[in-house]
Amino acid sequence: MRSVHPFPAALVDGDIPAVTDMLAPDVVLYSPILSRYRFRGHDRVVPLLTAITEIVSDPEILEDFGDRERRLVAVRGRIRGTRIEVAALLTFDESAAVREIKIFARPLPGVAALMAALGPRLAHSTTAAALMTAVAVPFAAVAPVFDRAAERLVR
Repeated sequence: MRSVHPFPAALVDGDIPAVTDMLAPDVVLYSPILSRYRFRGHDRVVPLLTAITEIVSDPEILEDFGDRERRLVAVRGRIRGTRIEVAALLTFDESAAVREIKIFARPLPGVAALMAALGPRLAHSTTAAALMTAVAVPFAAVAPVFDRAAERLVR
């Protein structure tokens, strides 16, 4: 499936120059992991989107709907072999540039894999990267076990 707006397809294809050209200068991306953190502007959003294209394998657009102001795009892929599904709510400005990206991700093992693969890459220092690794890697290891166990508990 290809999107009506070229941004999702360019991101899935890993075409970072095209992705960058479609971002508004004041673009804001809402973190799917940190509740209050926002990546603001090209200098913060482009490295994040670049890292995402590097760590997500076999991305595929599942759904794409909306209008000229907003689109909701669902994508499926894998991070280090772990399945992840992402929904991105894209908001466009009057020139059709992406002004806002809100990301929602599932299931828990996929989110944990995202955190483990992405967190250290985005850390502002080696100390911060080490701290993120110390938290994220064990979480990514435990999340699939919890996911399987919790499934039996809620039946």
